[in-house]
Amino acid sequence: MSNDTTLWEATDWVDTSQCLPSVGGATFLIVAYSAVIAIGLLGNAGLVFIITRQQELRNVTNILIANLSCSDILMCVVCLPVTVIYTLMDRWVLGEALCKVTPFVQCMSVTVSIFSLVLIALERHQLILHPTGWSPAAGHSYLAVGLTWLVGCFISLPFLSFNILTNDPFQNISLPSNPFRGFLLGGGV
Repeated sequence: MSNDTTLWEATDWVDTSQCLPSVGGATFLIVAYSAVIAIGLLGNAGLVFIITRQQELRNVTNILIANLSCSDILMCVVCLPVTVIYTLMDRWVLGEALCKVTPFVQCMSVTVSIFSLVLIALERHQLILHPTGWSPAAGHSYLAVGLTWLVGCFISLPFLSFNILTNDPFQNISLPSNPFRGFLLGGGV
């Protein structure tokens, strides 16, 4: 048995000692995340409110930007608070429902954000290359928004069924005793 294998197998993966953050570090984390949540909610909610209230601002690009803001609002409301709690507690304390829903919402929000940015880029590209040609109407953007949320939900569905809450640390990591065995250069054991 080589030294690499011995080191890998000798590592205690079930070490229960905790590396607790300092009071100053925890305070900084809470203040920083709270500021990001507050600014994110105010800015994005304000943008969505303005775009929905003023008829002249309801063009394709602004509708897609409002969709991007809705995705960011969802991230600020669901994902950021859970991240702070999980980081400070160093374990999951929010129950099985949030264990499944939070990663689903995170993936869905990021997916919707990415697709919204791609659609904005495609719309801008179309407008630059063909300024007098066909351009999408506001109705097209509403359809695109619905499709981005539908695709985002579909892509995120595995998180609802594959996340399992356990009491054991590293329970969801299924590593063999040495995952690099047989892949080392020079025929390592």
